[in-house]
Amino acid sequence: MKHLKSGANCMITMDCDALDAGIMPAVMAPTPGGLSYTQSIDLIDAVIKKSKLVAFDMIESVPERDKDGTAAITAARILANALGCLARK
Repeated sequence: MKHLKSGANCMITMDCDALDAGIMPAVMAPTPGGLSYTQSIDLIDAVIKKSKLVAFDMIESVPERDKDGTAAITAARILANALGCLARK
């Protein structure tokens, strides 16, 4: 966060491979030890508070690997949280 200038235009690209495989199993390379849900929403919140969010996307999801819908629910919750952060700003 120290490298992000206050008020700067910012785009967040959420690479789903960066999330822990327990909450985001539907990716090309599921890896244990990735970001937790709380860590990811805290990072998004910090960026939104410090900068001007101009774009947001989520990449690297593989729906065919989402057997029980966990990854879709996690992605939707992260997006909803980002929208909530914007609304609170």
